[in-house]
Amino acid sequence: MRKWGVRVWAGGFAGLAAMVLAAGAGAAGKSGPIQIYVTGTTVTTPIIVTGVVTDYGKATSVTKTGKPDENGNYERIVLQKGGFLVDATALNKKINNGPATIDKKNCFFAFKGSGPTKLMNGTGAYAGISGNVMVTVNFVALGPRLKNGKCNLSNNAAPVAQYGVVTGAGTASY
Repeated sequence: MRKWGVRVWAGGFAGLAAMVLAAGAGAAGKSGPIQIYVTGTTVTTPIIVTGVVTDYGKATSVTKTGKPDENGNYERIVLQKGGFLVDATALNKKINNGPATIDKKNCFFAFKGSGPTKLMNGTGAYAGISGNVMVTVNFVALGPRLKNGKCNLSNNAAPVAQYGVVTGAGTASY
């Protein structure tokens, strides 16, 4: 997501979306609707969760075993009262295979898409969490230019400006 490459950005941002949605789980012994809200495009991003639980914290792209990972297939949600893992594999697959806008003349890149995520591996107040959250991701970025004026489409080229928003709604229990 931090790179100009479509696959990296799409995967990373989709994972971020899943993290945000997963953060919505609530207090022990409860179940019900959750809503998740995230803006930003970094590996660790602030999130707000409302519904069955109202909480806030950070979401970080990780591997299934918890190691940092910019592909975003899993997101570790750490809130004030506990945390959990979000499996965004299905969401990422939909977004990575979906349409993206790449304007090589103006160095513009954008994508949006929706897909399912699963909540799991809760800790603290969220121990035993399970649930499904439909996540929607919207992302836009302007890429850098090379000295010759052409767009730098390298996966290692950092965007000069970017904006992303992730929202989600679903149900959770724990």
